[in-house]
Amino acid sequence: MSKRLPPGPNPLSVLGSLPQFRADMLGFCSDLFTKHGDTVSYRFGHLRAIMSRSPDFFRHVLKENPENYKKSFAYDLMRPIFGDGLLIAHGDHWKENRQKMNSAFGPEQLAIYRPKIEKLTDDLILEWSKGERRDAHTDLIMLTLGIIGDCLFGKDIRSYGAHVSQAMLTIMAQVEHQITHPVHLPLWVPSKKHEAYKKAIGTIEEIAQKLIQVVLEHNGAEGNSKTLLARLLPAGEVTPEVRKNLRDQIMTLLITGHDTSANILTFALQILQQHPAMLNQLKEEIDGSSDLNSPLLTSFINEVMRLYPPVWMASRTALSEDSSGEFLIPNKSLVILVPYSLHRHPDYWSEPDTFKLERFMSKTSPEAFAPFGAGPRACVAMTLGMLEMRIILRSIISSLDWKMENSKILVKPTLTLKPDGAVMA
Repeated sequence: MSKRLPPGPNPLSVLGSLPQFRADMLGFCSDLFTKHGDTVSYRFGHLRAIMSRSPDFFRHVLKENPENYKKSFAYDLMRPIFGDGLLIAHGDHWKENRQKMNSAFGPEQLAIYRPKIEKLTDDLILEWSKGERRDAHTDLIMLTLGIIGDCLFGKDIRSYGAHVSQAMLTIMAQVEHQITHPVHLPLWVPSKKHEAYKKAIGTIEEIAQKLIQVVLEHNGAEGNSKTLLARLLPAGEVTPEVRKNLRDQIMTLLITGHDTSANILTFALQILQQHPAMLNQLKEEIDGSSDLNSPLLTSFINEVMRLYPPVWMASRTALSEDSSGEFLIPNKSLVILVPYSLHRHPDYWSEPDTFKLERFMSKTSPEAFAPFGAGPRACVAMTLGMLEMRIILRSIISSLDWKMENSKILVKPTLTLKPDGAVMA
């Protein structure tokens, strides 16, 4: 039986469905899946896009045949920032670095990270206990950035926090514009936006170079050998290629390693503000146990990530023709996976738009849950992410009474799913 393209809308212009996607990203995806099924096909500018919320499709692309799918052109646009960092790299270079980094997120290292995370969290709790009006999301970004610095780089980088945060916003805005506007001025053309973008990259680059200098100066020192950066150093000479790899991995971890956790934590606080009874349930469990893996808290975090997955959409390029089920995946097609829609699929989740605290304490559909991706390219730092979210939420829930000025959850689907307007009164 011959394979066929998935169903989908007819293009209304040479841009295909790109204008509709640009106008309302989440609504566009939801509308297409409702009208055409779990896997759809449409034109994304000049590209043929295959977009899916099907667990079978996710499994095929991410687990069964991942070698046929490299990161898409959207990630290529990030190459000036990330270079050949773990997010973008493909092939042997990726495999070598991934193998070295995996050991930085095992049980032994997590035990070392725990007191560091607790200390940084206590510092934030102390500030919040003063009762001043705070931007909760910004504070959590600063906290998670501090955790990345202390745990992975062996250095307190919180003083760089405001610079990194602002630079990241500038960089991601430019990349998003390039993705959704296929006809755009090249970066060498002078403009205020281009200059701001280059300056933002330079800001984070400067921090990366300082971190490289620190790891080189302390190479071999007691304790330093366990940092993630030290694991990337070869036994021999530190060549320009080694320095470039350190730079690329630092840029990748610095930008991607803190943003997603801060987003999830902010959504979590807003949800707890909406559900005081749920907050009391969690307080009772936390007060009665020192176990970080307490089932109710873990279920709560998973349910937050189900409704608000940090990476709400991921894209790949098919390196050769392939198929999933009855559908053809053409060579060079843009393959788009939408965890946001997968996590709200009514066939796999009862009342999919409703937050249920105890949902993950009973039987769920693991194939329909992918907050960290899946397969060999699943998030390398997922264990650290879960650890820091458990520690931070336990501390906030047990130590503070807080109130958000606006508990209504507003989302901004950029390259990640961000909260909008999370201010603590």
